[in-house]
Amino acid sequence: MISVGGQAPTYYASIGWGKDTMARLKALEALLDGPPVKVIERMIKTVSADAKTTSEEPRDPRFNGQNDVPSGKLGFPLGTYLTVEGQAARAGFKVNPTCTLVVDTVNGKRLAQPMPVVVEDLNTENPLPQRGRVIIKGYESGKMIGIPPGAVEAAKEAGKEIASPQAGWQFYRFFVLTSWVHPKRTESQKDKVERSGAANGS
Repeated sequence: MISVGGQAPTYYASIGWGKDTMARLKALEALLDGPPVKVIERMIKTVSADAKTTSEEPRDPRFNGQNDVPSGKLGFPLGTYLTVEGQAARAGFKVNPTCTLVVDTVNGKRLAQPMPVVVEDLNTENPLPQRGRVIIKGYESGKMIGIPPGAVEAAKEAGKEIASPQAGWQFYRFFVLTSWVHPKRTESQKDKVERSGAANGS
C-alpha cells in the first residue's frame, strides 16, 4: 500500500486538499489497499488482461476460426459431416415425402425426438425410398429464402409492388447428401435410388 505519508500528500496538497480531506483519503486508502487512482489503474489492467485472454481463446479449426456458424436442425454446426438414419416422411408431417427424411438417428445415436430434414436435390424422378429404412451421409447447410423486408420497403418508396412468396423471409436449413449407405443407388437406374426389394423393407 502506498502511504499518504509518502509522495501522495504532496500531490493532494498541491491541488488544494485540506487536512480533513487528507484524513478521509487516508481512511479510504486503507480500505482500498492503496490510493484510489492506483486502485482504478489496477482494475483497468485486470480488465484489459481478461479481454486479451478471451480474444485469444482457441477456436474450432473446422470452421476456419469462425465460431458464429449456425446450428442445423439435427443439433450440429452447419457443415458437420453426419451419418443420418430414418424414413421418408409420412402423414403428420406437412412436407414433401419425396425429399423429406424423418431422422431418428445421427452418427449411431438415437434422437430424443425424430426430426424432419429436407434432402437437397431429391425429387419425383430421384426420390427417397417410400418404404423401409434409409441411411445416408452428408451435412446440413442453409440459406436465406423469401423477400427481405428491406427490399419490400425500398419497393414501396419507389412506388412498386413485390409479390409475396409462399415462404416468408427466413433461414432455410437442408441436408446435402454426399453418399447413400442404405439402400444403394443402382447403375441401371442412372443414379435413382433402388425402390424395390428387401433393402426397402418389401
